Amino acid sequence: MFPGINYQWFVNLDNDPEPEIISASGFEDGVDYSIYDLNVHDYTDSLLFRFNPVLLDSSVKSGTYFWGYPRDISHILTRDKNSKLEIYCSFDHNISRHFEEIDIPGWQYILPVIFFTGNSSQPAIKVEKIKSAEWLSLEEIAKRIRKSP
Repeated sequence: MFPGINYQWFVNLDNDPEPEIISASGFEDGVDYSIYDLNVHDYTDSLLFRFNPVLLDSSVKSGTYFWGYPRDISHILTRDKNSKLEIYCSFDHNISRHFEEIDIPGWQYILPVIFFTGNSSQPAIKVEKIKSAEWLSLEEIAKRIRKSP
């Protein structure tokens, strides 16, 4: 069965030449937001981690966060620092998705927030549980989300 919600974006988030896949896939009762590493040599992808999407809407006052619905997202928030791409993210939040039907891999202990830009179509859905945010590379984020062996 195909998911009712299925969005994919291709963007290079690391130092290899292949783009990563940012995916939002699922149904109304739960959407898995994921980043996959793409291997163009054998046409496979591997899950790096799942995340919570948070939208920064430039038309609303700074510091106001919205849930990042796939149709509202324009771009992932990144910066180039010393020739290293960094992603704006947060591990210091209280966002809980226990009420949703989502698939979190057993090796992942936290769903980080990944920030996007765009225009919120549902301004009433604000996210107010983010305490702090930081800029990290894709590799640094992928390391932090893993459970210790």
